[in-house]
Amino acid sequence: MNIPGGDDIVRAFGDWPSFHDAEVIRFLLESNEPPGCGPSIVADIVVFRRTDHIHSDGAAVLPHRSLVSFLFTGVDQLALTDFGHQNMLWELSITDIRERQMESLKYEIHFSGSLGLDAKFLCRTVSVEGVRPWDGGQKRTLP
Repeated sequence: MNIPGGDDIVRAFGDWPSFHDAEVIRFLLESNEPPGCGPSIVADIVVFRRTDHIHSDGAAVLPHRSLVSFLFTGVDQLALTDFGHQNMLWELSITDIRERQMESLKYEIHFSGSLGLDAKFLCRTVSVEGVRPWDGGQKRTLP
């Protein structure tokens, strides 16, 4: 995926993951942050590489478990449903739409939910703000 910070995801996982069964743990809407960029969304997603390996306690082995933080700016046409206490994805799609429209909107984003959050919107920019190991016990703090 050719977006700023996307190489960090590829370094962590070996390639671009499907985000299948990843969990959205934060979906922050801001009206004009960063200033001058219009509405934005910060999304934190716990992502892992699925394997067929099982721990002795019966739990799945999930290597490369990471917290991936996205920033979407210039958000328009947001449709958001079912955000709840658990928000598992079927997939996350980021589609470059510059060829099919004339506005400054460049991407179509779809958080396709399998349990909880389902969101679809257009935006001007997409960036990966960080990829860091996730152990599940770290506290998230709002900026």
